[in-house]
Amino acid sequence: MLFHRSAAAVLAAILAGTGAAQTPPKESPDANALLQKIVKDWQKRQQGTKNLLYRTLGKTTFPKGRFTGDADLPLAARDEIIPKEDFVSEVKYTWLIDLENNRIRKESSNFGFSYRKQAFFPVFEVEVFDGQAHKVLSPKQPGVDYGSIIWPEFLIQRKDYSFLSTADYPVFLAHGVSLLAGRNSLSKLRVPVNSSDYYYHGRGEIEGRQCVVLRTPLRVRCFDELWVDLERDSAVLRWVNICSQHTASRAEFWYQNTQSTWLPSRLANDDLLSSRVRPY
Repeated sequence: MLFHRSAAAVLAAILAGTGAAQTPPKESPDANALLQKIVKDWQKRQQGTKNLLYRTLGKTTFPKGRFTGDADLPLAARDEIIPKEDFVSEVKYTWLIDLENNRIRKESSNFGFSYRKQAFFPVFEVEVFDGQAHKVLSPKQPGVDYGSIIWPEFLIQRKDYSFLSTADYPVFLAHGVSLLAGRNSLSKLRVPVNSSDYYYHGRGEIEGRQCVVLRTPLRVRCFDELWVDLERDSAVLRWVNICSQHTASRAEFWYQNTQSTWLPSRLANDDLLSSRVRPY
């Protein structure tokens, strides 16, 4: 089950306590040993996966005021409360991933937001990556007045395959495929896990589970933080993306024990930044 939550901009200031990136500390022998164990576990997850299928169903919430002040809104509407109340809708995702042959098929059913019309509208997309080209089919939905919205129904990309969203991260991370550390391009899925892409930051606890906290080096004012459960084959319980000292995105994962390893069964995902605190 997938549950996506899109939080208001004010939460960014509250959650900014995750902290700014610092120069990676010189790791102790114990910290280095922990990092090497995690890398080994992730590599084992990746090598143990040939192909996979995930289906998720949940709800997404755009809270009241989510787009207030957004630079993409018409100038006259930027001081209005948009949306005027919480917008809750169903969201569905299906992933079919073939790591052996570098292929991905992703189907999604959710809602988009029109800045010009200041309204939500349904979106259905099928994305296919065959190792060379990224193809997107996004047909216009019956009964939707698209007006002046520019809506290409079919798109092909042959370069820059960085099209995945944060909702995709747990599927890949659960199988040892890193989309972090500047490697969110899909030109090659089987990328060896490199310990130099992470450093030990400390320890923490999530719902009674003891975690090792890793961070990625600072890149373009942003870095990622991963909370790892060593006792569950180094499963990632929390992922946080921090930009300019603000929490931009956050996801928490719940796992179930399978015959092979611990795999995700549920996800909660927060998109926290609005344009008022967006660093770009």
